[in-house]
Amino acid sequence: MITLKRIVQVQSFECSATVAVEQESAAFQCLAQLAADFEGCITPQLVQKELYAPLPLHACQLAIKRCVDLKMFDWIDQQQHIAQLTDLGEVMVKNSRILIPQQDLWRFYLVDDPLVPNPLVHLEWVKAEPAHHVVSKEKKGEKISGAGDATPALLKDLVDGQPSRSLADRTLRQVRDVSAKGKIHKSGTLELRLDWAPESQPRVSLSGTLQDTKKIALDQAMTGSLLPDWTYEDLWIELAAAASDSLIEDIWMIRERFGHLAIPGWFDTLDSQERKSFEKTLETPEIGLESIGIFAPSMLQQVSLFPGNETEAQRWCEWLQFEQVTNYVTPDQLRDQAQKVLGKFPFHRPQALEPDAMLAQALSRTNDPAMRHILAPADLGLWS
Repeated sequence: MITLKRIVQVQSFECSATVAVEQESAAFQCLAQLAADFEGCITPQLVQKELYAPLPLHACQLAIKRCVDLKMFDWIDQQQHIAQLTDLGEVMVKNSRILIPQQDLWRFYLVDDPLVPNPLVHLEWVKAEPAHHVVSKEKKGEKISGAGDATPALLKDLVDGQPSRSLADRTLRQVRDVSAKGKIHKSGTLELRLDWAPESQPRVSLSGTLQDTKKIALDQAMTGSLLPDWTYEDLWIELAAAASDSLIEDIWMIRERFGHLAIPGWFDTLDSQERKSFEKTLETPEIGLESIGIFAPSMLQQVSLFPGNETEAQRWCEWLQFEQVTNYVTPDQLRDQAQKVLGKFPFHRPQALEPDAMLAQALSRTNDPAMRHILAPADLGLWS
């Protein structure tokens, strides 16, 4: 399981803009659904027959024109008032809401990050200062705020783009137009988190609180276009190499040869628990990853260990044999334990020690506290 985090900056910008906001409107929703039911095409005659039977054909033509103005339909034949459902209209059908444009003062909250699919994380209507207050300030020579900063390119690029939901209040909105200038406000920060489990789609989450206490929450599966250069194995190996003394080439060799994601394990660098479990936790440093940015230090849990070579496997195997001895055992029991230890090395060829060899090693290391647990206190009178 890969978990990566970083702090992302929020740009807050206030300006005059036209924003289409979702609203309930039974009349327009019926027209959009009617077009969807008839392969996306709509005519005044169809509207009159299915919806507005008591009304004249002219009223049906006006209804279709209004839908075109709302960008629900595009003209096929404007003279005959024949239109077809737009992509935006299909979004409206899917969400059972109509997007109604509102020209006003808006505050936009933007995040420029390669893993955030839509940079507009939230926007809100701002109560404008009354016109007579503005005129009064101008007469007094006071500076009028809110119209001196250039509109960010990130916001301009959103004009007439796909509608998106606010990550704070979940309202569906579409930016239709923005003024050339506005006002930059104090920025905040959010936490971005990338979670990726083996055999699963990566997920990105964005969380935190904006300055005005609005909580931001995003948790969704990533689309492939956001991670074009990465597979789970690519990313895991990059992180494992950065967190250990292993080379990327060595980790790939283990993957190709044995079919496992693992790092070489060197006996002298491992503690007893890591030697027994064949796993360890790696602390990854801050790392910059091509196309997806810089991430803070993190952890790789339960990283598999493979002996770095046959010599290491032999040392590891012998150590495990002695660790298996926790009480008095017979030679046959030692041989059974040895077979279990050898089963832990399916990709290596260590030779298990015979009982006599184990006893000889233990006797030669009588001053080693690690050996005392396999010898009886009375053995050869070595200690009382």
